[in-house]
Amino acid sequence: MKLTVKELSHIANVTIKTLYHYHKIGLLWSQKK
Repeated sequence: MKLTVKELSHIANVTIKTLYHYHKIGLLWSQKK
């Protein structure tokens, strides 16, 4: 399965955004406890 650079960068962007999003939620949760 070969991916183009465009596809790879898109996947990387989505992954980073998702991780960042969950990280922020995690920080909010830890503050509420």
